[in-house]
Amino acid sequence: MVENKTQKTIHNIIRGLLISLIFLVPVTFSTSFHTVFSEPKLIVLRFITVVILGLIGLKVFLDKKIFINKGPIQWFLLAMLVSAFLSTVFSAYPYSSFFGNYGRFIGLITWINLLLLPWLFWNYLSLRKWQNYAIYTFVITGTSLAIYGILQFFGIFQEAFNWSVSPSVRVFGTMGHANHFGAFLATTTVVSLFLILANKKHYVKALLILGVILQGITLFLTGSRGALLALLVAVLVCTIFVIVKHYGDLKKYFFRIVLALFFVATIIGGGLYIYSDQISKIPTIQRTTDTIEYIEQGYFPDRFSFWISTYQMFLDKPIIGHGLSTYRDVYNQYRRRDYRTQENDNMQDRITPEAAHNEYLNILATKGFLGFITFITLVIYVMAGVMTAVIKSKERKEYYYEIAILGALTVFLVQVFFSFGVVSTYTTFFIFVGLAALRFEHRHKIITKKLNSITQLLLVILLIFAASYLAYYSVKEALMDYYYQRSAKGLAESRPHEAITMLKKASLQRPGEYYIHNELANEAIKASTIEWMTVTDQTQFIETALSEYQIALSINDSHPSTFYNYGVALLNASETYSSPQYFNDAIASFDMALQKAPNNPLYPFQIGLTLTKNEPDLAIEYFEKALQIQQDYLDTNLRLKQLKSLE
Repeated sequence: MVENKTQKTIHNIIRGLLISLIFLVPVTFSTSFHTVFSEPKLIVLRFITVVILGLIGLKVFLDKKIFINKGPIQWFLLAMLVSAFLSTVFSAYPYSSFFGNYGRFIGLITWINLLLLPWLFWNYLSLRKWQNYAIYTFVITGTSLAIYGILQFFGIFQEAFNWSVSPSVRVFGTMGHANHFGAFLATTTVVSLFLILANKKHYVKALLILGVILQGITLFLTGSRGALLALLVAVLVCTIFVIVKHYGDLKKYFFRIVLALFFVATIIGGGLYIYSDQISKIPTIQRTTDTIEYIEQGYFPDRFSFWISTYQMFLDKPIIGHGLSTYRDVYNQYRRRDYRTQENDNMQDRITPEAAHNEYLNILATKGFLGFITFITLVIYVMAGVMTAVIKSKERKEYYYEIAILGALTVFLVQVFFSFGVVSTYTTFFIFVGLAALRFEHRHKIITKKLNSITQLLLVILLIFAASYLAYYSVKEALMDYYYQRSAKGLAESRPHEAITMLKKASLQRPGEYYIHNELANEAIKASTIEWMTVTDQTQFIETALSEYQIALSINDSHPSTFYNYGVALLNASETYSSPQYFNDAIASFDMALQKAPNNPLYPFQIGLTLTKNEPDLAIEYFEKALQIQQDYLDTNLRLKQLKSLE
């Protein structure tokens, strides 16, 4: 296909934008948003996609024709999209499925965006030089973030938005969670490692080696065992291909290779012995030791509990699942009594997992067997294709580029067995899917189709509509998250009126977002108990809380915490208005909380605490329910004994 000047300019802009995604998505975060590490990355992903769709529309308008690349990859991607669409249509909570659960926002809209990525790379990066630019951009990004992570570990750039673990214990970089940061670094490390073999220039080799060292150090500092295992598996897989390819050369230098390996093993072994105390404090080593001790004490690792619960979810809705992005909505009904965290502070009772910590099981639970099989067939097709390309490759440099792509895909597929995909890791994975397809799908299957005026107009309108809606939706979501952050700031600075005003503004951006209405109600009920509030303000806040809880429950009635908090608000209203109806409604709401979380002792315990002062007989009933779920739960036995002694 011969490009004219306009086509070439548009293509180059699109190519440049696609390359920029590789760097901008992982590095972007902002404390102006409540989801510091999620929403900013999605803004970058979506708005670059909007610009690209606009440029494609402009090209169609100017050329009056389209260029269609025919190849199987597009059908695999389309199959995944169809399964996601069906999972959304028949979802238990369609709103969650369409927009994505708050915090992750990986609903149908984001999935459409993600699945567009390999298609765009496959269509617009046909030139090898652009593919190589993309691969090296990953290396530059990984090395840059590794340096950032090391500095963060030593107290530099420790922003005031730490994850639940300090970066001095587990580095989380620009991704908010050490596991996801580790997954990205494992990907760029394996790519960097095999690019060393692809280059003959000594200064490039030296820079790549430095990058591998920095990325490897930071990977250990994340404490992500899944990411480290994924890197080791990827290196092993790629090394097997290299050995098979260069078996003759290896045979020739066998003695030297064995001697070199022995020398390296001796140095590593000696270092492990001499610095054993320091090594034991490395996050990855320390976490592994703690887990082994935890299991030896007879506890069940939390991930195993997640996995069993998730498998039961799948069995209940095996075909299309409970709905895209509904794991958090559905989980409490399947929560097991053996779910524990290693912190031994009952933290597990106060949180609801956002995913299964195994992406394969997560897909089965939320998208069913249909979603699982479309994902697996895409994986098999791409992995088989890139492996075939590696085997058939004759040019040394291109061979190692293909090996690097194989390694990157392997890292993701292994790592998500112990974790789950987020916007940064999913973006990386799907970009490599596109780069892989470019290596094994033939490029001569390009069809030029002229468009009549009506078809051209309809296609341009469709592209403009898609780009406009994505931009509009992204702005509304960003404003919602921005106002939520303003609210959190107001609360931190003891300005409850401002905080609640900001939450109301947030709710106006996305009126159907359960989470914002729930948080607005929570903060209103807290504000109603502040001593310096006027009676009028306290009453107004109680009414706001009751109203917002009702809205939240009408949108999504799956969360036990909402029913519990609504019950507390109703009790407050009962005392304020001296109304027995509010009291009866509060007990009904408490009972709904127990129905939504039948295996969580926290809710009957909290309800018992709430009723202890004014309704001791009822409190006894709820404390006993807590003990039926878990013996010796917190100080339930002591409180129960005290209440019974008063009878």
